[in-house]
Amino acid sequence: MHGRYVSPRWDLAQLDILIRRLRESGIDPAVQWRRFGLRSTPDRANALRLAYDGRTFLVQRGVQGLVKPDRLPPAQSEHLLAVLHERGLPQPARYRLGLACAAAFALVYVLVLAPAFLRFGPVFMLVSAMTLAGTVSTLGLMAAAADGRPETIRTRWLLLLGLPGFLLHAPWSLLLAPIAWQAMGGWLTRVAHRAARRRETVGPATGSAIVDLASGPDQRL
Repeated sequence: MHGRYVSPRWDLAQLDILIRRLRESGIDPAVQWRRFGLRSTPDRANALRLAYDGRTFLVQRGVQGLVKPDRLPPAQSEHLLAVLHERGLPQPARYRLGLACAAAFALVYVLVLAPAFLRFGPVFMLVSAMTLAGTVSTLGLMAAAADGRPETIRTRWLLLLGLPGFLLHAPWSLLLAPIAWQAMGGWLTRVAHRAARRRETVGPATGSAIVDLASGPDQRL
């Protein structure tokens, strides 16, 4: 599972510190500054992309960041999460907006989408119900993973389960996106806090010791 955070603002100084702290922790990322998708200088950029061994593990566009710690080796992944926690970027999940949007989607489904599918016949209605159940199950799994239950869940399985219903009911299904975003933020907050506590306990230990700690089940999320 991937994590998400929202920064108070686009802060170049904060991002420079983040990159420096990652390098001090043993991660030497390839840094790309972008402005509206094109390469840019840091002072003009509105997006940042960090990659390791050719694989992007952190993207921030504006104030929104996407983190993919599973694209780093276990020790570096643990360092990344600890540094994010140190910089105060992950925030606990708050589901009020997501639940309100989900209630709005449920109302739209009952009043608009379900009657429209029924007009095409019971088979279309059955497909709609089954794919939507997959999407709702995906959101439930993401929210549970944010609390540590289940401990292991892969992004590709979430996409396979939830994407068909999301696409079939677009654009109204965009109302379900806030729950996914908040669950991703809650998951990042949990694993980053845990990584920071491990780091405090272990200290600047040898890489092998950190790898052993970092290779727990949540690194497969």
